[in-house]
Amino acid sequence: MSNYTSGQLESVLCDIGIEVMTSTDTNLLVLCPYHRNTDSPAMSIDKLTGAWMCFAPHCAEKGGILKLVQDKTKANPFVSK
Repeated sequence: MSNYTSGQLESVLCDIGIEVMTSTDTNLLVLCPYHRNTDSPAMSIDKLTGAWMCFAPHCAEKGGILKLVQDKTKANPFVSK
């Protein structure tokens, strides 16, 4: 897995419309875009690796920052522009 800075991850998240609600020493906490929660952060993103997961039992999505960007932007890495 790649290493990122917290600033890099926050910039990418902002670019794809995900607001960081709060953070810990090691994680950014955001509202999960997969199940569109609106009350409290359910997704945790590791500040160093960009690995993330949703803690809502009915969602439980997980992956890396590239998957999150592809899913939010509907990007297909196999189709050239």
